[in-house]
Amino acid sequence: MTEAETNIRESLLSTLLFLASETQQREFAAKVFYASYSDEFASWWFDTFCPDEPSALHMFSEVQLATLRSFSATFDRNLAELRDGERTIEQLLQEPRWQSIVTSSRTTLAQLVGAI
Repeated sequence: MTEAETNIRESLLSTLLFLASETQQREFAAKVFYASYSDEFASWWFDTFCPDEPSALHMFSEVQLATLRSFSATFDRNLAELRDGERTIEQLLQEPRWQSIVTSSRTTLAQLVGAI
């Protein structure tokens, strides 16, 4: 794995950990204002996760990639329902669709640990 691939892998895993943690999301929002936290957090994931790139298989096993693709699909599906306005971080964290993303992040992390 190249240094760039290592950095991308670490960034993706860090974003996944962040998405799984309501505490980290609140701490971030206390320091940085966004009209749409869901869009900002989504850009962190979708701008970095490129599972069809050849380098993806250098960063993750096929089983891990399948797990990440599944999470990405869940994230995308739920995100589509959230793109209807501005929310504080507390409002976002109370949204059932966002809670589904948080839960899926946690499940994905557990699956990745089991796939190592």
